[in-house]
Amino acid sequence: MSMNSSLSGNNMGSIYVGSAILNAANAANSEFPKITVVGKVGQTKIDPNTTFKSWLAVSELLEFLNTSQYVPTNVFKNLRLVVNWETDNTKYLAVNNTTSQTLPPLLVVDEVVNPEVMSSMMKSYTGISWTAIETDSVVVPAITGIAGAGPTTKTQSLAFTLNGFDNKTVGRMLLVNTPTSPATYAGSTNDDMSKVGRAGSYSQNAKKVQIVVNGSNKLPRSGNTRPNSRLALLNDTWGRCNTIPCANDIGMVNGEKHVENFSFGRGGQLDYFAIDVGEKVNELQLQYERTGIASSTASTDAQNRLTLYNQQLTINIFGEVAKSVIVTGDMYNVEYM
Repeated sequence: MSMNSSLSGNNMGSIYVGSAILNAANAANSEFPKITVVGKVGQTKIDPNTTFKSWLAVSELLEFLNTSQYVPTNVFKNLRLVVNWETDNTKYLAVNNTTSQTLPPLLVVDEVVNPEVMSSMMKSYTGISWTAIETDSVVVPAITGIAGAGPTTKTQSLAFTLNGFDNKTVGRMLLVNTPTSPATYAGSTNDDMSKVGRAGSYSQNAKKVQIVVNGSNKLPRSGNTRPNSRLALLNDTWGRCNTIPCANDIGMVNGEKHVENFSFGRGGQLDYFAIDVGEKVNELQLQYERTGIASSTASTDAQNRLTLYNQQLTINIFGEVAKSVIVTGDMYNVEYM
């Protein structure tokens, strides 16, 4: 990580800064080093001439371009790059009550213009195999019936069949808990968004996850039941992660003493579940459980926290899928492997 030059153009990186200052008279007022963001890499402004800009390698998004060193347009005659711009400002603005506009993008490509080189390339271009990322999603209904005189907790157990991965060889998967209630990711002042807005994966109370492939459980016993075991699975499956203490759990005692803005925007918003399926899928099932909670506290903040654990969720599932392009002359077929 570079402290002076950002390559990715986001504010998600964290560093540990400060020094401990102990207060012997009142230990509660002692100060400790804190985990905080690296710092703003640039400021987004209305003026297109002064706003922060960045670039993105398309090959980081489309694995096909990483695998295929060149893309012959005489084969892929209708090749085009489609960019869908987000219109919901709660997904990309820290303060979402402001106006925004999109700068016209520039697409920069390398082109081979030497006919002999082009001919040599096409002789050896018979197709490629690569790993694509495909998606599916399910809706977890809100938990109701635990307010007022009702019970203080209520367990919700659900099973979903994910048809989007049928008859495909699936590798690594990632599950993201996307909130649907603005009270859980938007502040009450100036519509301030939490640090990740709706882009994170929000922790749920007593969450359990099991993946069933072709009738067999991928995890032993009840599946994944603890936040730190989920974090270990995430690290083992997708590699090194950038996170903070309890970003994957529902709370931490004295979190504000150790993590900047922990109570709103840092804690409990990076709780991802990952697993390596590693086989051809005929049927894929997600078993999902969480426990809703009630509270006797009537404050707005307390009620928002309850909404966080009882709200309707959209679970977005991302999975690696093996695909190939088989080229015959100037024709091609795309196949799942």
